[in-house]
Amino acid sequence: MFKFLIASFLYMLILHICNIELDISKLLNNCLKNASLLFTACAATMSYATSLLYISRVAHISVSMIIFVVVFLSIFLIRKAIFSYVPKKSKEIYDYVFAHRGFHLEVPENSLPAFKTMIGKFGIEVDVRYLEDGNIVCFHDRYTSRLLGIPGKTTDYTYKELRKFKLKGTKYRVMRLQDLLYLVSGKSPLLIEVKGLMSKKYFLCLKDMISNYDGEVFFHCKNISRMYVQNRPLLL
Repeated sequence: MFKFLIASFLYMLILHICNIELDISKLLNNCLKNASLLFTACAATMSYATSLLYISRVAHISVSMIIFVVVFLSIFLIRKAIFSYVPKKSKEIYDYVFAHRGFHLEVPENSLPAFKTMIGKFGIEVDVRYLEDGNIVCFHDRYTSRLLGIPGKTTDYTYKELRKFKLKGTKYRVMRLQDLLYLVSGKSPLLIEVKGLMSKKYFLCLKDMISNYDGEVFFHCKNISRMYVQNRPLLL
């Protein structure tokens, strides 16, 4: 038990020194995406541990030192397997600099002035959500309280209802994606991050908008590929 406590303490100490932030959801997600590398790291760690235990018997090295080395190597290898995962993205996306939710240092995120400032200068990243009235709005949060100061989920409202409220107490209001597309008109590349569940209606609405848009558009969405397969031959 004492040795286990020492190992646990060393483990937490090294985590602190290495400044590793343990986000469980991210950790599990990356583990699933990079399972082969994780298995390799675990196998390598076990191999190191076996070798070190053998050396300790031959060279009479203390068990505490062995535990420390094993824990350190475990953290190094597993951290590399879990946190070094790089998602696959379009190579073209790295040719641009995107303004995340527009340029919103002095104005609300995903708002008209935040986007307008970047047109023709940089790429524009925008978060979108599908409303049951068939509109796709430029809105990041699942809930409306932070940006609009009203209770409830964003999808509980229609576009007309959302327009009654101002973003962060300013004079600006929620925009639709179609309005942003018209505003940009191909002058800047767009990176659309799709928020919420990807339903067939959501997918088809996006598809119709982008099919008629003359400009570069990239998507950040886990569910879009699944919907593409189910609805062939749709083209984004």
